[in-house]
Amino acid sequence: MTEWVKTEHEVPEHYDEWREMTLPARTMTYWHTKDCIEWSKAHKAAAAEYEAKWPNYCKKCGGMRGDTHYENGAPHGCGYWAMPVSEPCEDCYDKCSRCGVDLNEVLPDSLLVEEVLRRLDNDVALAKQNGYYFNTYWMEYLDKVEIWYEQEMPCPVCGWNWGKGKDDYHPGDEDECFCWDRKDYPGRDHNPGVDDWLESAYEDRTYIPD
Repeated sequence: MTEWVKTEHEVPEHYDEWREMTLPARTMTYWHTKDCIEWSKAHKAAAAEYEAKWPNYCKKCGGMRGDTHYENGAPHGCGYWAMPVSEPCEDCYDKCSRCGVDLNEVLPDSLLVEEVLRRLDNDVALAKQNGYYFNTYWMEYLDKVEIWYEQEMPCPVCGWNWGKGKDDYHPGDEDECFCWDRKDYPGRDHNPGVDDWLESAYEDRTYIPD
């Protein structure tokens, strides 16, 4: 049998843009399972540990180095095809998303030389033959950070490695639980994120004072 824990949260007076009105301060009562309570504590502890260890992490992307959203990639009139679109974070483009070091200062200049040779198919003789052109023009316009992006190299200072490491990313905001639905409607099939009624009902319930 599921054990429920009653929790109370103080909600300050605030303006709600969706309802276009100011909501008064009040106490909200919630019910959670014990597993949900324990998971919430563990999540907050992990977030606090990350922030203490990496105080200079990017607050905008949470160390993820960008944002991925979905757009309709299907031709016009052909339905919907979810196409992932990733964009780099503007706040940490030239910095490590975790330790905050300036990549232009720590990335070696040898990256530029290696990129020149790569574009010449590693033909060293050709590189020497055209040394003036490639060493002055190409290297002047090549970007070390852009090369670092393309090759998905780890951070030379803290080892951040594009989500491959254990704590590359901040744990993020706590996910919304649906304990209230399980308690009030024990016979329902619970499909968070799929059932539109479930989400709309939660939005309405959020603003109902006790």
